[in-house]
Amino acid sequence: MPYDPLLESLYSELLLGYLDDVTLGGQQSVVATDVQCVIEVLRDMGLVLNVSKCELITFVIQSFQRVQVTKSSFPGAPLF
Repeated sequence: MPYDPLLESLYSELLLGYLDDVTLGGQQSVVATDVQCVIEVLRDMGLVLNVSKCELITFVIQSFQRVQVTKSSFPGAPLF
């Protein structure tokens, strides 16, 4: 169970956090809402989500980079 207040506020079925990396998974609408929540919380802290480092597998949200499942990684380590 995540112990970071931001992570605890998210509803995605899959929720992994390590240092400044977060992985979300689940229904598209839930993940999209969680991403928007992260963006808003970061903005309130004076930070910006670096979308050039964001990857999305299966569907598109905002300007995330689309990555084939076989080429995906977390964080930086190949999943397949």
